[in-house]
Amino acid sequence: MPPWTTIRHLRTRSWSASCPSFDTVFTRAIVSPDSEADGSAHLHARDGAVLSRLLLTHLAHHSLNLVKASARTGDRHTDVGRPSVPGTKSEEESEAPAELVERVLTVCEQHYAAVTGTSPKQWDQETSREIVDIALRTVQLADREAYPQALEDYLVANRARLEQLWHVYGPAGVFPPGVYHLVELPGSFMLCERLKAAPMWLEGIWARECDSETPLERLREAWLYGTDKDGGR
Repeated sequence: MPPWTTIRHLRTRSWSASCPSFDTVFTRAIVSPDSEADGSAHLHARDGAVLSRLLLTHLAHHSLNLVKASARTGDRHTDVGRPSVPGTKSEEESEAPAELVERVLTVCEQHYAAVTGTSPKQWDQETSREIVDIALRTVQLADREAYPQALEDYLVANRARLEQLWHVYGPAGVFPPGVYHLVELPGSFMLCERLKAAPMWLEGIWARECDSETPLERLREAWLYGTDKDGGR
């Protein structure tokens, strides 16, 4: 099996249960850092809550999604929002059900066969399955059930670019065999979609789960910058 698909031991990281809420930290550090020293505040504390939510919305837009962290307040536990940093374990990054992995893999294989003219006998199906399993962790839980159709729509809309990717970077392309090895796997079609939709999240999980980041970096350069959006050659 290729070394970059070897799954690493998961290392779970967590914040201290006594960590203050993001609103509090934002207010103290950004909104009124000098308020305790001079007794005044440049903005009201509620403005810190508003601004913090704007920042969290911005982080979520760039795939730095919010998860829940447990914080102790006296004898009670409350939930406070925190940004999920790529590369950390969270509920959103849990493994997808095997049935969903197979559905997504089937979508990839159908389009891959149509684009490349190859058959399952020529693919490393197990490695493609592992790729799909990793990439599905970057799909939010609420979106996973509908994801196979979303992927289908993306691959249909980008058919010309996928053909170009295969012709230029595939085994019969202009580069030596093995340089763009991921292109030889049906699972690469899902990676293309994820590199567009959640690049930072995907790169963070890939770095944690796989032995080498180079294959994904090469695919990212090829897909985002080495193919024309109109599919021209």
